[in-house]
Amino acid sequence: MSQAIPLTNSSQIASRANQEVRIIGKVQKVSGGVLLLEASDNGTVEIKLQLDDTPTSDMP
Repeated sequence: MSQAIPLTNSSQIASRANQEVRIIGKVQKVSGGVLLLEASDNGTVEIKLQLDDTPTSDMP
């Protein structure tokens, strides 16, 4: 049975290093393989993208 993927925010992200997580936020900037995300708690999270990652949105 697969485990649930935890939902996190910027204040909890450090305690979840090297784990698969879900995070809700707003993309602030994408540059040079780095995505800056404003998380749901208004903190900023820096996400390093892999070459085959493409940020997508379900919104029109």
